[in-house]
Amino acid sequence: MKKSDITLAAMWSAVVCLAVVVIFAVTGNLGVSISGEVNVDGLAAAPVAGSQLPEATQPTTVPPTTQAPTQAPSGDSNDTTTAAPSGDKKDEGALPTEPAEILAKYTELMNKAKTDSPGFSKVEYQAIPPEKAQFEGKIFNTILPIAGNFFKDEETARANPEIKLKGEPMEWFPIYSNEKGCLLTDASKIKSATCTELPDGNVKITIVMNDEVNSEPPGAAATCESAVGSICTPIEMQTVRDTLENDGAVKFIIRNVDFDLTYYDCTVDLVYNPANDQLVSLDQYMHILINIKEGTVVGASAKGTAVLDNYMYINNFQY
Repeated sequence: MKKSDITLAAMWSAVVCLAVVVIFAVTGNLGVSISGEVNVDGLAAAPVAGSQLPEATQPTTVPPTTQAPTQAPSGDSNDTTTAAPSGDKKDEGALPTEPAEILAKYTELMNKAKTDSPGFSKVEYQAIPPEKAQFEGKIFNTILPIAGNFFKDEETARANPEIKLKGEPMEWFPIYSNEKGCLLTDASKIKSATCTELPDGNVKITIVMNDEVNSEPPGAAATCESAVGSICTPIEMQTVRDTLENDGAVKFIIRNVDFDLTYYDCTVDLVYNPANDQLVSLDQYMHILINIKEGTVVGASAKGTAVLDNYMYINNFQY
């Protein structure tokens, strides 16, 4: 896979460089609402303390595939539930039902994929929904259009999917830059987990993570203190801070920034073939509430909140 493959970290480094005039200026206080509406002048009401995080919505469409997904062998049952049969023990081969069991299966599948090194296609793009932004002043009108230039939009990403060939390094397959596909072991960090059989015989695992402030990626480490970083691909906070503090161009534009990133409702959807435990598709969604609590952009106060949505779809697996 080409180095141009945009990791969230690399994207953020670019973002901060001007998106700092861009994205970080559309931010604010942790845990505040972003439900206010932007008016025609580009102004929004100040965040209301104690409100909930903005609703996280996943796209209803996914990138088109170029080949039919791997099908699991057809069976006699069309049951799509995850409930275990009555009795003291589950039937052998029954789908996992508890969060810890589902997490263990997800980890097994992802680690196997890292080892198998299949080929695949990946589409990843970002967005900053204007309706989920609140800020002080009119700077939002200036910075939001600029911010878009630093992100890979949906149309561009789908028209140019990233292709990894079978046997090539799995560096840009979650977890990025790690030999494992999942490092999460604590199921209490999971908000919800389901495992269902699909009509075609494949199985779908969905895991939604608890909210987490300033999530960190593990890099090449064997463990990760960040729950979201143990299963998704958050940005390394030090990367952002280093850019803000040490990049001359950035310091000329933005100063004295105090910010937090809250990762909320981060979700993974994994479909696999139960006959051979090979992946059919992997979707990951990260929703990041950017909170600027203090800071100035070109001399003006830049306080507020914005949401960065990161969507990633991996399919067309070639084993």
